[in-house]
Amino acid sequence: MEVLCGDIGDVYVNVYTTEKVYAVASPEFDSGLQGKLVILCEALYGLATSCAYFYDHLADTLHSMNFVPTRFYCNIWIRKLKDKKSYDFICTHVNDFSMFSENAKSVMDQIQKVYTVKLVGPLEYYLGNNFKKDSKGR
Repeated sequence: MEVLCGDIGDVYVNVYTTEKVYAVASPEFDSGLQGKLVILCEALYGLATSCAYFYDHLADTLHSMNFVPTRFYCNIWIRKLKDKKSYDFICTHVNDFSMFSENAKSVMDQIQKVYTVKLVGPLEYYLGNNFKKDSKGR
């Protein structure tokens, strides 16, 4: 079984919010908008609902890949493989995830079609914890 971890970058540019967020357009905006009042549609870091909107977007993505959340914890996702004997697992925490799969690279490729994934690699550091294998490779 392969284990890969990743960190989804630019999390909130993938999701929209229903909150009414107003701002005055700064110089970075089109010159026709500069100084005018604008309504922002994308979720922003720090908005109360942004994390929930991102979770919904990620859940839709994982559902489209035939993953389902476990009934015990909604951030652990499983899917039964075609052999009907084994499973792929994805554990999520906001935009960080780890996956356990017979073909983790293939699963990662599917995720990377939707999101920009940073720090892709083996399970060495995840959620503030260091992971090391023992002398037997476990």
